[in-house]
Amino acid sequence: MSEPQAQLHHQQPHQQGCDVPVHGKLPISVVLAFRNEKAMLQECLPRLSFCSQLILIDMQSTDGSREVAQRFTHEIYDWPAEPIADPARAWAMQHVTEPWMLKVDPDEQFPEALVGEIAAALKQYPEAGGFRLPMRYYFKRKILTGTVWGSATMTTLALLHRERGRLLPWCNRVTEVLPGFATVSLPNTDENHIRHLWCDSYRDLAHKHLIRYPRKDAQRMLDEARPFRWRTLLGEAVGSFWNSYRHLDGWRLGLRGLLLSLIYGAYHFMMHWHLRRLTKQITSLGLNPPGVAISNKPSSAAPGLENHASAATPTFPWQRDAA
Repeated sequence: MSEPQAQLHHQQPHQQGCDVPVHGKLPISVVLAFRNEKAMLQECLPRLSFCSQLILIDMQSTDGSREVAQRFTHEIYDWPAEPIADPARAWAMQHVTEPWMLKVDPDEQFPEALVGEIAAALKQYPEAGGFRLPMRYYFKRKILTGTVWGSATMTTLALLHRERGRLLPWCNRVTEVLPGFATVSLPNTDENHIRHLWCDSYRDLAHKHLIRYPRKDAQRMLDEARPFRWRTLLGEAVGSFWNSYRHLDGWRLGLRGLLLSLIYGAYHFMMHWHLRRLTKQITSLGLNPPGVAISNKPSSAAPGLENHASAATPTFPWQRDAA
């Protein structure tokens, strides 16, 4: 099955009244991809009943996840199993029927307090391109208060107008608001944040950040014509570890903070290591290496995380959008 591309919708004038909730639901289409996440879906899907449309993509689950999904919607699409869900979500944009679309992962839980704030924000900012929603990362079901994943002000660009934003098919760069449209951030509190039940074990965390993500990130970097440099590999690996451990209070978490920060630094090392491998393959074929060829893809890299609601171009990957 070839990989369909997400379609970009052109701007249309805002129609008064089109964003008014109907039958107690908000005019939002959820886009969620899953593979063998039965337990997570049982916790996640009931909390999305405030949305008018559920678009679910089954990436060849075998654990009963599809049966759980069928209890909440009949709009379930099949997609080949692959390491990341981003291409599937981008493809699903064509099935969105509501004015707003919400990117959700199976390990995310939306609290009731946030639902009310979303409803109020849609009324207050009807012309916005997207909303950054409050989120907190949980490791082994406990909230993180340190490392790059532990910011108390973290937000994620998850709610987009379907004609003013889009879902992207790239690893760790999954959403964007189109130029000319505003992004509104909702403040993070103890009661209103999305509970991102991120990882339940160090093994799972290491598999994601040392095996699954780096290869996909390296391919994206190659597509963006980013050249491999040893100084970048070493600088980002060491710098990301130190930023997470020292400046973002990983040290306050003791051994846990140290291990999480080491994994984050190793993630950046592996990402650039795979970029080196791909660059060598291209050079061996007699083709231009990255940095010489002209790429038609966005130049802003993507990295690891949603951080603090800053619209400025970040210096390090940990300041950008994450999965």
